[in-house]
Amino acid sequence: MIDPQPSGYITVRHAFELFIGTWPEPEILADRQKLTDVRLEQFRYALGHDQLRVQVTFPERDGLFDIPPALWSAAGFPELEILHDDVPKHAPDAWRPYVGRTLFIREDGFRTWLLHNGYQPPPEPTDFDDPSQLATWTVPMVCAWISERNIESVRWQMSQWRRAHGWPDASLALAAIGRSVLLGEGEEAGEEEEEDNPAHFDSMSSMKELTRAGESGTITAMGMSSTTGQPAPLQPSDWTYGRLEFDGKLAERWRVGATLFTALTFRRDEVQVRWPANVDRQAAPSMPLTAPIGRGSRTPSAECRVILAFITDRYNGSWPADLTNAKVAERARAWAEETQERRAEYLPVGIIDESTVRRLRKRGVDGRIKLPTSAE
Repeated sequence: MIDPQPSGYITVRHAFELFIGTWPEPEILADRQKLTDVRLEQFRYALGHDQLRVQVTFPERDGLFDIPPALWSAAGFPELEILHDDVPKHAPDAWRPYVGRTLFIREDGFRTWLLHNGYQPPPEPTDFDDPSQLATWTVPMVCAWISERNIESVRWQMSQWRRAHGWPDASLALAAIGRSVLLGEGEEAGEEEEEDNPAHFDSMSSMKELTRAGESGTITAMGMSSTTGQPAPLQPSDWTYGRLEFDGKLAERWRVGATLFTALTFRRDEVQVRWPANVDRQAAPSMPLTAPIGRGSRTPSAECRVILAFITDRYNGSWPADLTNAKVAERARAWAEETQERRAEYLPVGIIDESTVRRLRKRGVDGRIKLPTSAE
C-alpha cells in the first residue's frame, strides 16, 4: 500500500519513470532496456551521493525522515526499491526499518537536479493544446476517439505531442500495424500482456465506422481538393464511392475518382455528439507521460516506416511474392540510403532486418492497408 503522498513530493518510482523519459538519450540506446540500465546507474549514483534526498513517512510519527545515502550504494543494493512504490519485504537487512514504506523525493528538487545535469523533463500536457478544446480533429484523432472514447488516446494522435516524445506524425497505417511491431518487439514478446497504450488502437475498424457516418450524412469532413486547390466539404456520395489511401509519409487522403482530398478535418463537437464518451472507457488507465519501464517501451521503430515506404514506392503497396524477407530487407536498406528516408525526427533508426519484415508481413499489413505509389 502506498503511503499518503506529502504535498510537493513524488515517489521515487515516479521520479525514475520521469528520468527514463528525459532527453538526450545516448546513441547506443535503441534498446529501451539498455536505456533503463544506464539511467538506473545514474539515478543510483545521485541517490548514493546525496544529490537527490529520499524521505519516508511513518504512520505513528509526524514529518518526513531521510533515507541515509549510504544505503543506496551499499552491497546488495535493492534495485526494486526504485522500480516499486514501497520497500519490499525481501529488502536487505539495512533496509528493514523501511519495509512497507513509500519512498518520496521533493518534486522541485528532482526537477532542479534534472536541469542541472543537462536533462530535459518530459513534455507536460498543459504545454500543448487540449484536444477536448480544439474546434477540429484530424482523421487519426477522430478514429482514436471512436475506438477508445478517451481524450488521452486522442492526444497521442496530435503531431505536436508525438514529436515532443520523439514519435513520427500520427497515421492510421501506423496504428493498424500494431503495437508489438512498431515497438520492435519479438513475435512472441508478450502479445497477451501488452500494456494499455493509447497511441495504438483498431484504426481500420474505426475508419469503417467513420466512413459509414460520412455516407449517412451524420458527420461532415473538410479537405483540400486536388481539383480546385481549395478546402471543400466531402459529400455523402464521396464517402460511398471514394476510398482511403496514404501518401509516401503515410498521411491519410481520400480519393474520389481523379480527385484527392487531403488534410481532412472533422468538427470535434460533431464527432463527440455522434460518438458520445463512454464512462467505462474514459476511466481506463492511460499511458504515462513517459514510456513505462521494461520490455516494449521504445518509441515506434523507424525501420518499419522505411520498409513500408519502400514497399509503397517500389511495389505499389503490396508485398513482392517473389522476394524472401531477407531480400526485401536488403533492398529496403539500399532504397533508404538512396532516397534518404531516414530522417532525424525518427531517430534512433534500428537495423532493417529480416525479422522486422517478417513481423510486418505476419500482421497482414499489405492486406489491410492500401499504400499507393509515390507517383499518385
